[in-house]
Amino acid sequence: MSRYLIARGIDEHRIWKEETSVNTRENLIFSAELMKEKGLNIEKIKVAIVSNEFHLYRAKIIAEKEGLNAVGVAAETPGLHRKILYYFREAFSLTAELLFR
Repeated sequence: MSRYLIARGIDEHRIWKEETSVNTRENLIFSAELMKEKGLNIEKIKVAIVSNEFHLYRAKIIAEKEGLNAVGVAAETPGLHRKILYYFREAFSLTAELLFR
């Protein structure tokens, strides 16, 4: 993503990378820590989560549980066959999130 932004004129010093997470929850937790380290008060700001349209609902639920005030920005998933597969898979992940976390 950083290469994409830099190629479109964003100064690389404005890009903060979180590169250690292995799942959505960790990404949100580690990103919140990074924002705090950079001096942002995450309790007073709204953060944008950019993800595929099938994943945003669950990502926003996780963000709320982690104390983030988040909005979703949907990136379209190309290909109908992929959308069907990913929405199907996401249904199981969402169920687990709602029942067990």
